[in-house]
Order: sequence, then C-alpha cells, then structure tokens
Amino acid sequence: MVRLLAVDSGTTNTRLRLVEDGRVIQSFQAQAGARDGPKAIASALSALLHEARGSRAQAVMFSGMITSPTGLIEIPHVPGPLPLDRLRPLRHDFPNLSKLPFYFIPGVRMGEPGSSPASGDIIRGEETELAGYLSLHGVSGRRLFVHLGSHHKALQVTDGVLTGSSTAMTGELFMAAAEHTLLSSSLQLTDAYDLDWAMEGAKAAEKEGLPRVLFALRLMDIREKLPMGARMGWALGAFAQQDIMMLTPWLQTLSDQVVLYGRESFAQILAFLLAQRWPSLDLTVLTQSESDALAPAGAWLAYQNREEMDHDR
Repeated sequence: MVRLLAVDSGTTNTRLRLVEDGRVIQSFQAQAGARDGPKAIASALSALLHEARGSRAQAVMFSGMITSPTGLIEIPHVPGPLPLDRLRPLRHDFPNLSKLPFYFIPGVRMGEPGSSPASGDIIRGEETELAGYLSLHGVSGRRLFVHLGSHHKALQVTDGVLTGSSTAMTGELFMAAAEHTLLSSSLQLTDAYDLDWAMEGAKAAEKEGLPRVLFALRLMDIREKLPMGARMGWALGAFAQQDIMMLTPWLQTLSDQVVLYGRESFAQILAFLLAQRWPSLDLTVLTQSESDALAPAGAWLAYQNREEMDHDR
C-alpha cells in the first residue's frame, strides 16, 4: 500500500489530498495561494500537514502555483510540447515543514523566449490535471481542455501530448469586479443564475464590450429591480463571451472532444454558449467532484515516474 499527500495550489487556494494507491481518501483545504506570497503559503501548508498528521504517507507531491516565484519554491517551467505521461517531479525537501520527501511537478511553457508575448503561454498545475484526466480516460484523440478557475485556460492535447495553450485572467477579473468595485452592491456571488440572462449578457458583451455591459448591472439592480439570478446570469454570460474570443482560434480546427472543468457554474454557461455557436462540438462538462479528482490522479502518475527515475540511477 502506497500513500501520498498530493498538494495542488492555485492563485487563491491550496488543497491537500491523502491518496492511497491512486484513490483520494481524505481532503483538506486552506484559503491561501500564490496571490498571498511564500510566507502565507508556507503557513497554510504547515497547517494542512498538521491536519494530515498520522496519514502514514511516504511523500508529498506538489503541483500548481506553489512552484511559481510567489509560491513555496520557484521551479522553472519545462518546454512544451510535453507528453503528459512523462511528468518529471523534482525533489526539494523542507525539513522545517515535514520530514517527508517533497516532490514538485514543473509547469510548462509554450513558445520561444523573445517571441511576441501574445503568442506564448505558461501553465502551472494544469499539466498535472490533464495527466490525471488521461490516466483515467485514455490518451488517444485530439481534445481541447478548458480549465475554469482564477485563470481560464485553453489546452490542446493530441494523443496524450500537450501541444498548445492560452490563458485569460477571466476568473480573477470576475472576482475583482464583484468584490472590489461599485458592482459589489449589485452582484452577490452565488451559484444560482438565470441562463436566459446569461445569453443576453454574452450577446451584449460581444456588441458593446465588457466595461459597458458590467455597468448595466447597476441599471438592472437600481432601475429595473431584477432579481440576483438575472444579474448573476448577465455577468457570467458577459465574462464567458470573453472566453469565447480566446477559444475561437482553437475551435476553428475542431477537436474530437472539448472538455470543460473547474468552476462548474461557469463551465455550464460556457458549454451552453459554445453549443449555440458550434452545434457539432462534442462537449463534456466535468462535475466539481470529477474536476477535483484530476490533480491527485496526475500527482499519483508523476510519483510513479519518480520511482522510474530513481531506478534508472
């Protein structure tokens, strides 16, 4: 029996899962991420490891923004394209946090240094999630994955190889608008939304632009007295339209399947909009629990690669 602690850390949250023989048996979470800096992440990680004491784990596997300059330790990106079954974790121990060996899965960079910033991309964490998905569902075919979190990402995978990606700050901008602008009094974050209003918000954003459409939320609230579900739908649709613009170049050559995962409410709206515009797409929306299972599955796969590397030595 092999037990691992799989840690995936994003911009705002850090999660730790106890994985036994590839299966998650316990989960912990802290609200700290790369946005908060190394000290906050170290403190959150210390608390999570304390919660998981007595787990009898053999190692800790890390993926995501915890390997960034504002994470626990900076691990350089590896160049893409990248076969996702060959993730190579690097060992860097932190005896002040745990006596267990720490393994960090590098992120991936796309494009050559010195080229236009708009033509390249970097990812941290999604490579591990995609490896987890392929280990569960098979590697054959051409898939476009759309990750929906603090950042939204388009990720092209062909026969198990990550061949391209692009990133938008959609999730962070949505949260910033909802919490740190005048809209905070008109937009309460909730999973309840009106899909018809999401469609209207997307159409308006395509025609008039996001800033104008966001201000219209104030009119929907103060003048029209529309319910929160309508306002939430309008806002989500407007932001989803921005992702449609990012995804369009990837969808001009259709993939065998488009897989949306991460924030489930946003994924459902985006899937609806995509189906309206590209009816022939084979769309799959993962549930929240299915999305949450990807990083631990990828970390488990990477741990097996670590064993192979040690054997090769």
